[in-house]
Amino acid sequence: MKEWVVYSLITVVFWGVWAFTPKMASMHIKDPFSILFYQFAFSFALMSAIICVNGFHLEYNTTGLIYAVVTGGCATIGTVFFIKAFQTGSNASAVVLITGLYPLIAVPLCLIILKEPLTITKGLGMLFAVVAMVLLSI
Repeated sequence: MKEWVVYSLITVVFWGVWAFTPKMASMHIKDPFSILFYQFAFSFALMSAIICVNGFHLEYNTTGLIYAVVTGGCATIGTVFFIKAFQTGSNASAVVLITGLYPLIAVPLCLIILKEPLTITKGLGMLFAVVAMVLLSI
């Protein structure tokens, strides 16, 4: 199995748990910003421990920095709305499935900005994702 596939599958496991646990947290903590605070506080502590073990050299590139900041902003704002979606009393599995459609944004950006080719498979996948979103929201 290719290395990038292994890393992708490990990501699926961790993000799968990540997509479930905010529902559990929101059943006990009503303020989404408190949940977000705890999430980022632990993330910072974990990142700090990893840095202590592996060492760290801060690499700087202005363009990379801008994209990293936008990434953090989008992740934070998205997480707030993700938690709020859970708190509205909605079905947790529907929230997870609908918010899991973020490739409908990312794939066109890859096609347009990175000039990646649009294959029939990618096109059909996006079409089926839209159909899934409609069916899940009914």
